[in-house]
Amino acid sequence: MIVTIKRIITTIFLFLAAVQALWPASAACAPESPEYLIKAGFIYKIARFVEWRDGQSPSQDLILWIIGEDPFGDNIRAIEGQTVNGRRLVVHRAAGLEAVKKCHILFICPSEMERMEGYLRSLQGSTVLTIGDTPGFARMGGIINLLKVGGSIRFEVNVEAAGRAGLALSSELLKLAIIVK
Repeated sequence: MIVTIKRIITTIFLFLAAVQALWPASAACAPESPEYLIKAGFIYKIARFVEWRDGQSPSQDLILWIIGEDPFGDNIRAIEGQTVNGRRLVVHRAAGLEAVKKCHILFICPSEMERMEGYLRSLQGSTVLTIGDTPGFARMGGIINLLKVGGSIRFEVNVEAAGRAGLALSSELLKLAIIVK
């Protein structure tokens, strides 16, 4: 039986949304909350639909840096070491931007709101997929913004920012996204 890519992606995102709905709302903002387990899953799934045009060999690791006060805690272990398009996902945490300029994915934590625009400006011209979960992140120039809408997680995509970063986003991913400029 042939299953379309769209059906697979939709099933994955619906599953993640259903899992999130089972967790109590009081735990949503607590460190290591189920919300951030789901967001870790979103980061992993989204990365599978991004093509980095950085000239690196597909056998090299895919590096994810988390900058700021880490809301994931141990939840990030759910995706660490997983394979994304033939590349092993490696997770690091950083206190400053200098450490993350060689990463592929940068999650900018809400604690970095005051420095967010500076981070995004300094990464211009790099092939870094920037992800956040702060209101207005994609409108400021971030590429992916994970949002809590009602009882589920959705995501915004700034397609222009992705293009400037030299990242190709799958049309299947974009069909599920809220597109912002």
